[in-house]
Amino acid sequence: MTKKKFKHLVLASYKNNELNQGKVEQIANLLSKKELKNYIRELKQYEKKRTVVISLPYLLEKNDQDKIASLFKGKKIIYMIDSSLVVGIKVIDNDLISEYNLKNTLEQIASHVKQNYD
Repeated sequence: MTKKKFKHLVLASYKNNELNQGKVEQIANLLSKKELKNYIRELKQYEKKRTVVISLPYLLEKNDQDKIASLFKGKKIIYMIDSSLVVGIKVIDNDLISEYNLKNTLEQIASHVKQNYD
């Protein structure tokens, strides 16, 4: 089975933009072990592409969550609390990881000062 056919199966596994467990089970029962492995891999990649993980030191208010959601239209947003982020945000969108926080900025400034002024 080609990669394109697996992608069609993945798209057929969704109903109203949500993964349909019944469809997944139905498709899985018709596939060989090797095909099932490829199907699961494609499902995971598709989920990863349509999900954004936002890590913050605290939970945002509803209006701030709406602002972030407007930046990532059509994607599922997962909020995670990460106390190691002093003041900042970490955004994981598929393979793109962006991290902005005060702790990293201060460490970079301190490193720059040590290198250039010692």
